[in-house]
Amino acid sequence: MEDKKIEPYSLFFCMGLLSALFGSILWFAFQTRFISFFPRQAHGNIMFFGFLWSYVAGFLMTAIPKMTRTASTNYAEIFIGLLLVVLQWVLNVRNELVFSVYVYIIQILFLIAFIGRRFLDKKQIPFEGFVFMPFAFFSAFLGLWFFIRSQNQDYQLFYLFSGQAFILNLICGLGTRLIPVITRVPAAINPDIEGQKSKYLEYLVLAVALNAGFWLEMLVNVSLGNVIKALVIGFIAIKYFKLFKIPTTRSFVGWGIRLAVILMITGFIGLGIMSEFSLAMLHLVYIGGFTLVTLMISTRVTLAHGPQDMTPELNSKAILVTVVFFALASFARVLAGQSLDAAVLSFSILFFILAIAAWSMRFIKDLLKL
Repeated sequence: MEDKKIEPYSLFFCMGLLSALFGSILWFAFQTRFISFFPRQAHGNIMFFGFLWSYVAGFLMTAIPKMTRTASTNYAEIFIGLLLVVLQWVLNVRNELVFSVYVYIIQILFLIAFIGRRFLDKKQIPFEGFVFMPFAFFSAFLGLWFFIRSQNQDYQLFYLFSGQAFILNLICGLGTRLIPVITRVPAAINPDIEGQKSKYLEYLVLAVALNAGFWLEMLVNVSLGNVIKALVIGFIAIKYFKLFKIPTTRSFVGWGIRLAVILMITGFIGLGIMSEFSLAMLHLVYIGGFTLVTLMISTRVTLAHGPQDMTPELNSKAILVTVVFFALASFARVLAGQSLDAAVLSFSILFFILAIAAWSMRFIKDLLKL
């Protein structure tokens, strides 16, 4: 009989998709007066703590046990992780923003406990990119600390470190192995191959340089910090992601990842030279960069754990539509500028929802192995 065991990524990716839709629909709910509060922070919380966190959790809780050859994720761990996401939905739709932040602390501690337990068993780093992991989790706690210490609940620093720095460290670190494989770069090394200790120092220097950008943005100059981030990501993209290397086989997923990395770098450059349009440039990073690369990587994870048929990566129209709609959502959000009530903002939200819907309709069966 065919084994239809549901792995962590299946449930957490589904929760991430629902969170993305929920976070976007909040704006329509506000415009139609279904909710009475302005959902700016609630939207940000759901997108970071619901959508992106679900994908991070789903990937790590599936990949870490395999990479470290340690205990598989148990049902209690899956249940707790999913419950925390549902709790974020409830708190943010009720505009209980401070409680949402405290739940995020638990979410980060939960992942640290999950990863730490397995690393202590193996006592070995799977590959070099994991050097970025401590920086990711330290940044998350740093943002939380700034938030708790601030008298006026400073969400700017909170999202900078607990959101942006946390996700970017994971993309840059784990992406050094994942992205070349997914984009089908020649001689790409699989993530389950042990890392080389001689390269750890090089990766550590890059991690320090990347995170220095966040400190420079906070303490010295916003533009300087973002230019530093753009330069470091650009270097990693060329040398480790092999962004401009000709692939052995062209695929829609590969082109989607390349576009996501380019839009991410472009967004940080925009933040460096056009800080007066910071909100628009941030959404170019978040929609065109973080979200698009997340959905493209999740496509590989979904197909690789399914019937082992990877051909949809090459020619699935749903992937092409997903990439196009995310690109349109990004550009529409840039055109909206700093305005939160411009008509073009509604088009950005609509394109975002259509992108999520296109991917979901094509891959939900593969995701749940139905």
